[in-house]
Amino acid sequence: MITTLRQTWQRHDERATGPGPAHRPSPLSHVRLKRNQELPPAAEAIASPDDPEARYRQQCDTPWTGSRVHVSETCEPTTSHLLTQVPTTTATVYEAPCTEPIHQALGATDLAPQEHFVDGASISAPLLATSCDDHGLTLRGPPRPIQGWHVQTDGAYDRSPFTVAWAQRQARCPQGKVSTGWRE
Repeated sequence: MITTLRQTWQRHDERATGPGPAHRPSPLSHVRLKRNQELPPAAEAIASPDDPEARYRQQCDTPWTGSRVHVSETCEPTTSHLLTQVPTTTATVYEAPCTEPIHQALGATDLAPQEHFVDGASISAPLLATSCDDHGLTLRGPPRPIQGWHVQTDGAYDRSPFTVAWAQRQARCPQGKVSTGWRE
């Protein structure tokens, strides 16, 4: 418990030596609150000293601290709906990386459906390309929405009007300007 509490404190605070803040000078050590840029990634942070594995997550308007459950169930119109897979991960695990292990587990128990319907967060281009070959099932789900600042900004461009000359390692913008740098 002491180790967990220490880790929780160390996420936000650090013991510093030397003079303290101007309003509280101290010749010894003092505690300094870390700046946001110094904080470790949220996936590494202990959100609750009572449950060291719990992590903070917000999805849409719902914030929570805890774990995430990825539920798979049958949905045949003429049979009962049965839960077939219920893996649990930390709350910071995104859904798409869980789809492949779910396919493997369903296949190992002969419960893999011919069509696997998932929500947009559980689908990706590589999964669409490999699910049929690797597991004999058709993965179906809505395409992920385009996200980014350019979607909310009037007059901003998405990738479509840009052209890339891969051999020359150059990109051309809609105004005809050619990029001056290239990074892989």
